Amino acid sequence: MTELPPLLRDPRKVDAGHLKLIGVFHFVLAGLSLVGLGFLFLHWFLMHTFLDNPEMWKNQPNAHPPPKEFFALFRWFYISWAAALSWRVSPT
Repeated sequence: MTELPPLLRDPRKVDAGHLKLIGVFHFVLAGLSLVGLGFLFLHWFLMHTFLDNPEMWKNQPNAHPPPKEFFALFRWFYISWAAALSWRVSPT
């Protein structure tokens, strides 16, 4: 019995398939980064709404609102994470 030689794949078709996968993964990563940015904004909104509200601290006998430095530190936290997440979305 004679065996047929293996078929050669066209490298242009293989490269085109790889480029399509890279394009799909780019959009998947961009979508996940946007979801992360949305979660980061939601977290900031909740922290700012609840912890910076003076009405929330009035009915608590031994509770004091957090100092302003606490929010300044978290502002840098949010800015750094937003920059890291948006860096993934930006085209290079």
